[in-house]
Amino acid sequence: MKIRTIMAATMLVGLTAGCTTTAGDTNITSNQAMKTTITGEVYYLPRIALPPGAELSVVLLDKSLNNPLANLFAGTTVPLDGKNVPVPFAFVADQSMMIAGNDYEVRAVIQSLEGDIIWRTRTGHTVDLSSTSYNTGKLELMMVDTSGNAGSAALVGDAWQVEDINGGGVIDRSNVNISFTKDGKISGSGGCNFYSGNYSATDNNIELVGGVALTQKACAPALMNQDQKLLTVLQKVKNYSINNGELTIISENGRTITARRN
Repeated sequence: MKIRTIMAATMLVGLTAGCTTTAGDTNITSNQAMKTTITGEVYYLPRIALPPGAELSVVLLDKSLNNPLANLFAGTTVPLDGKNVPVPFAFVADQSMMIAGNDYEVRAVIQSLEGDIIWRTRTGHTVDLSSTSYNTGKLELMMVDTSGNAGSAALVGDAWQVEDINGGGVIDRSNVNISFTKDGKISGSGGCNFYSGNYSATDNNIELVGGVALTQKACAPALMNQDQKLLTVLQKVKNYSINNGELTIISENGRTITARRN
């Protein structure tokens, strides 16, 4: 079993240096023969292709976070070249290596060829190891901001020029844009009407607070339809990421907006 970057698992659960627990301090289960085959699949909603060389890592972790071997219990890696989500996975958990009475969870990341984590599970999925097989079902992944910018501050500044709304592009020279301010205001144009509202963003999570105000200017039907497509995504916005200068906004049903600054 090969897990390309064990540190990726450590990052997922926030394990810190300085733990004093040692293997000798723990009570290893006496169920030496028990093994559980863990299966499932990972997916994400946005229609975003994975980069060449991407790889899925799925790991089994000790939820107590006190065990220094928590990132070594079990796991698997799946090369993703040419694959689209959902991606199935399977691995065997050997309970002879586990601590009796502790709870264990599955987490997953997708890493780029360079080793950057670009997708990850939002939370861990607790597993039942009392039988010889367990299926996690579908584990949803969320996009990770790899731009190096600090949190939601990267949203603030010059307007973002929208280049695409849910895979349908935008009307040429319609000047669709989105602006964010430090005090939680969002505003912009859908190409015809102007909109404004309030937002809250933490890490890669974002949501509109309250409704969106929209001017009532009459334009060509195509432009007014574009207004509504943009607002359909914004009103149910859930996550965002900024990668290589491109902002991707993702709604709770997987619709997307992509934008760049001029």
